[in-house]
Amino acid sequence: MKPMFLRLKAFGPFANEVSISFDRVYDGGLFLIHGRTGAGKTSLLDGICFSLFGRPSSEEREKDLRGLRSDLADPALMTETELVFSIGSEAFRVHRIPSQPAVKKRGEGFTEHKGTAELYRLEGDVRSISGVSDFTAQKWIPLAGKVEAVDLAIENLMGMNEQQFRQVVVLPQGKFREFLSSTSSDRQIILEKLFQTDRFSKLQQFITSRARSTQSNWEAASGKLQAKLNDFGLSSFEDIAARKNDTDVALEAVKKDLASARSQSDTLTLRFNQAQEFEAASARLLTLRAEADRLKAEASEIADADQTVKSARAWAPYFQMEDAVKSALEKNAELEVRSLAATTEAQHANLKDAELQKFELDLLAISPSTEQMSVELSRLRDLVPILRDIAKFKDQLATEDALNVRAKNDEKVFLSEQVSLEQTQTASVELAFAIDEALRTHEARLLETALRASNELELKFHVSEAGRLAAILEPGQPCPVCGSEIHPRLASRSLHSDTGLTSEHVAKTKADLEKLRISTSEKRSKRQAQLDRLENLRPSVLKPLPNPAKETDASFSAAFFAFEKAADRKQVVLQNLNLLRERLVTRGEVKMQLLRSLEEKVALVPPADRSLSEITERGVQLKATKEKRVEEIREVSSKRSKTTNEVARLNGLIAALSDERKRHASDLARLQQELKTLEVSLLKTGSTETRPSTQIDARKLASLEAEIERHKKAEAGNQAATGEIENRLSHMPPVKLGPSVQNAVAISRDLEIANRVRQDLEERVTRLKVEAESLVKLEVEAKLSGDKLGMLKDEAERAVRMSALLSGDRSQNKLLVPLSRFVLQRRFDDVLDQANRRLSRMSRGQFQLRRPALSKNLRDSQGLEIRVEDSNAGTERHAGSLSGGESFMAALSLALGLADVVQADLGGIKIDSVLIDEGFGTLDSESLDLAMKTLVDLQAGGRIVGIISHVQELKAQVQHRLEVEKTARGSRAAWNDSAHVRSEPSRDVAL
Repeated sequence: MKPMFLRLKAFGPFANEVSISFDRVYDGGLFLIHGRTGAGKTSLLDGICFSLFGRPSSEEREKDLRGLRSDLADPALMTETELVFSIGSEAFRVHRIPSQPAVKKRGEGFTEHKGTAELYRLEGDVRSISGVSDFTAQKWIPLAGKVEAVDLAIENLMGMNEQQFRQVVVLPQGKFREFLSSTSSDRQIILEKLFQTDRFSKLQQFITSRARSTQSNWEAASGKLQAKLNDFGLSSFEDIAARKNDTDVALEAVKKDLASARSQSDTLTLRFNQAQEFEAASARLLTLRAEADRLKAEASEIADADQTVKSARAWAPYFQMEDAVKSALEKNAELEVRSLAATTEAQHANLKDAELQKFELDLLAISPSTEQMSVELSRLRDLVPILRDIAKFKDQLATEDALNVRAKNDEKVFLSEQVSLEQTQTASVELAFAIDEALRTHEARLLETALRASNELELKFHVSEAGRLAAILEPGQPCPVCGSEIHPRLASRSLHSDTGLTSEHVAKTKADLEKLRISTSEKRSKRQAQLDRLENLRPSVLKPLPNPAKETDASFSAAFFAFEKAADRKQVVLQNLNLLRERLVTRGEVKMQLLRSLEEKVALVPPADRSLSEITERGVQLKATKEKRVEEIREVSSKRSKTTNEVARLNGLIAALSDERKRHASDLARLQQELKTLEVSLLKTGSTETRPSTQIDARKLASLEAEIERHKKAEAGNQAATGEIENRLSHMPPVKLGPSVQNAVAISRDLEIANRVRQDLEERVTRLKVEAESLVKLEVEAKLSGDKLGMLKDEAERAVRMSALLSGDRSQNKLLVPLSRFVLQRRFDDVLDQANRRLSRMSRGQFQLRRPALSKNLRDSQGLEIRVEDSNAGTERHAGSLSGGESFMAALSLALGLADVVQADLGGIKIDSVLIDEGFGTLDSESLDLAMKTLVDLQAGGRIVGIISHVQELKAQVQHRLEVEKTARGSRAAWNDSAHVRSEPSRDVAL
């Protein structure tokens, strides 16, 4: 992972927005993040860690994520981070907004904003965005849009979680030695993830599972075979042949018995069927003869019924004609009654129609008419929208008047604030120039005092040196300074012994003086740059300060900040004032237009109709009166229509009934004549002596005819069946068994016994056949299973031995180390080898990191302990015994060695960045030089190496420096090279 671009907003000490590009060091570079304590150096690491994992760079700073928000930020500015980073040839962009209180969009106060996260992948190669200033303009493919999904996706991309990232890539302040001093178990978790040794654990688990599975398969197959033998009562494979022979002998004996039983059963079955048939025929003959006697007894009744049916059939037309005459008489009487009722109802309907006609004429004569009321209602409806517009225009005019009054008051407030801000600006400018003057005077005094002290110290040193020189001069010997052999006036020898000054004291004093001069010059230049912006506002005469000696750079910054704040506010006030005046002009035009519209509407309404409430009330009353009148007329008209229709209907009904009465009278006379003619004809034909008293019901007549037909068929069927049975019995002799005749019941008992014997024998034959076949199959299966069991047993034993070897079991593995841990130990040895190359150089050959070859409890310790070999003392000790500087060198070497080995591993994770927070202050100057040489060599391989430190010596040794400056309005960050600064109006610094 390599960072390419970092953007922080309202984050930590950065009150506004800061953007940092890592273009200069992307291809491999060492850079220093430098600044005063509390400026925000570690916050840059927090920004990287939070962007990736939603957590800061250390657990202590993770306790309250709300602390990530800047206390100096504007409440309306949301805290957010954005990081563009690369992994290999791919680039990714992650954007996060933590949970935080946000200003409500409506109303006052704050609302809780839930944290969000988004992850994108660049479409294209990472080199396509090299030097790009606007990353959002590139084409990004969304990968995840929720916090949990982004966390999981980044952990998969990075190959490590946030804790492992802190121990391998970002080495945070106070946690630098964590990997060095962590337990063997914790170290194993980190290394397993980095070296992906889980594949060896999976292989180990697979072999163990395969061993268990093979062993289980062998045991299951062996148990299954034994269970089958047990089902046959056999204990071993050798018992199968003897059981087969016994089964074959028993089967032949049972087959012979079965043939004899079948022959006896078939004979008895034939005799039983013959006896059963003879008995059934005899019983049937007796039944037929009894039925013939019964039919003969019913013959006289059937003859009487036949005569009754013939008479009923002959007189049936007469009775039908008689029924028709009765119906015609009843219908004629009914028509007469209906005609009388219709005539009476028609008279009543005519009277009601006359009354309704008079009432309808009276309603139509009432004034005003419905047409007149409709015209008035239409006129009132047209007035309502006009009156509403008039009321609306009046309300709008009142609103405009109120707004104009408020705007006038706002204008007065803005003008007053403008005057106040101009006064504040003038006072701030005067104060800034006065403070600068006081500071220049104070700084001049300090420089003069320091220069005087330096000159005095140098003079004392020279006097002391003269005394020292005088102490060694001898008469006649040349002077080391002038070469003269005569020394007329020797300096006092006591001068040298009293002072104790050296050239180093003088050089240090001069260096301090030079630093003071440079510092003073920088402060004056910085203040002058700010005062140059106020030069045109400088007063001709400066007011004296009450206490100039107490003024500081902070008070100057406060005065300048007050000026800028007043200037910014004044700009806002002027903009608001101009906008307000524009609105006043616009409102005046709107008011004139409203007045013109109001006059136009008022002219359209008569003076008597200008009250909307009165118009509405009149309209409601008029509408109700009209609707009532219309409803009354409609009801009368509807009733008249119904009455008229009813009169017409009744007149038509009376005429129809009269015609129908005439038609029915003619039909009745015709039917009565036809009835007399039919009766005379029936008596003449002699069908019956007299007319039957009643007519037989049709259903009863049909029942008599059916009974007569059934009797005839029964006689014929009985005669035919009796002849057939008598013929069969004449040819069917009784069944005999020996000298006596047996019936079917006696034969059936013998047959049942014979069938039972036969069934038992058949079942025995079937069982023996199945047993014989099963024994043959069992013999074949047992032979095949024996061969398969042998192979399964060999395979299970091999798998168990392999599993014991890979899992570190004592029976096969003398080291007692599982495969995954063995591989991890070898990779850890590689890490220590790489670390020792750098540690030996930084410690001047004194220290080496070692993994104990034999541990007291290798299984528990995981074999990843670290011991430190001290060549100077000739001893080996625990890593926790190292001093602060020694621990820093060991931890740095270990972290860099780990990165080297992981990156060299083809299946590992590419670690392209190392970010170190503090720790260099614990090194002496020589160790610091060696550590820096190590880091310089490291970045030569294309890796980004970033260090955070306030150690001044590092500024001279690192070319690329990211300076973090703490100000009263929030921290700023900028590269020391101006070519890497991108400025944007809305940002403090853009890099």
